[in-house]
Parts: sequence; structure tokens; C-alpha cells
Amino acid sequence: MSKRSAGVWQRADSVRQQQGGLADYDAALALDPESVDALYNRGVTLFGQGDLAAARADLEQVIALAPQYAEAYEGLGTVSDLEGNPSLALTYYGQAIALDPQNPRFYYNRAVTYNSLQNYPAALADADRALALDPAYGSALFMRAFALDELNRTEEALRSYADFLAVTLDLPEDYETSDLLDSPGLRNPRIDHARVRMLTIAFEMQGLDVTVEVGEDGDLIVTLNEVP
Repeated sequence: MSKRSAGVWQRADSVRQQQGGLADYDAALALDPESVDALYNRGVTLFGQGDLAAARADLEQVIALAPQYAEAYEGLGTVSDLEGNPSLALTYYGQAIALDPQNPRFYYNRAVTYNSLQNYPAALADADRALALDPAYGSALFMRAFALDELNRTEEALRSYADFLAVTLDLPEDYETSDLLDSPGLRNPRIDHARVRMLTIAFEMQGLDVTVEVGEDGDLIVTLNEVP
């Protein structure tokens, strides 16, 4: 049974709404129509506003003018995935990685697409590649834990969820496990998912069938399921 939870996935922030508005980039492009940075930033802003077609047009123009602009390929990967074309997204991410293999964000975003295809071995491999470049990359730590969980490598998943929470919550090296499970004041979908799965796995390792939920106050609620 899939352990996916709605709302836990986010793209890395290369394709996001930038500071400044479309008017600023339009003005810059009026002065220099071939400014690839202005085109890229306008495409990112359009993406942030939900205009995928216009974002794609600007990002494609960036590549036409500057074929080595790795972030534009990454942006087109994200646009393609949201347009429902994950195969094309994987192609674009691969091109971005070929141009800049030291950028961990590219591997993470490709892992998100692999995850959407339920190709968990590939998602895990890309998460590991991202972490090799940036061991404190929280999103990649979560991806690694999630993929391991889906692959039923539960003990490894438990450790990776702990690593994710330790980084996300900025805990000291001598933290206690209870510090990971007791974090209702810092809730977000990923933190909640990790806390729930960690406690669920811990019970499962003891042979107990439980349902763990997050209460309205952020506390974890454990229900022991009846054995038929």
C-alpha cells in the first residue's frame, strides 16, 4: 500500500515567482530583447503566476539564445511535468544535469518526477546523487526516506526520516528521538508525514498494527488496530 501523502511534494525553487514584476522584465527586454537573464526571470515569474504556456515560451527562447543555460532546461522540466508530460520532463532534467552535473537541485527535481511515476529506485538514486553534493539538502533527505519507505526498506527509511527532521528542525547533534516526534509547533506536510511514518514504523517493528494521525493541535494520535 502506498504511503504517499497529499501535499508533501514541492519542486526546488529555481522555477518560482521572482522578486519584481513582469513590468520590470518587460522593460529590460524592451531595451535588450536578447537578455537571457531577463527572459529567464520573466519565464519564472509567469510560471509562478500559473501561466505555463507563456513560461515555456520564454524558457525555450532562453535556450535558443543560450543553449548552455542549464537552469532553463530545468525550468522546462518542471513546466513539462506540470503539463502532464513526465517523459519530456525527464529529458529536460537530463539535459540540465549534463550541462551542470554539480547542481543537486537538478537531481532532486528529477527525483520528484520519478516519484510521480512510482519509479522509486530511480527516485532514490537521484536523491542519493543530490545528497552526495549537498548532505544537508532537506528536500532530498525527505525524498530518500520516502523512496526507501515505498521500497519497504523500513529501517533505512526510519533513519532517513530522522535525518530529514533533524536538518529541517535544526536540532543539535545530541538530539533525542522524542525531539523529532514532538514538533507540533513547526508543522508542514513533510514534517507531519515524517513524524507519522517514523512512529508507525517503530510500532510495526514491534509487530503492532497501528494507525497514526496528526491531531488538530499537532500531537500524534495512535490507534491500535484490532486483529481480525
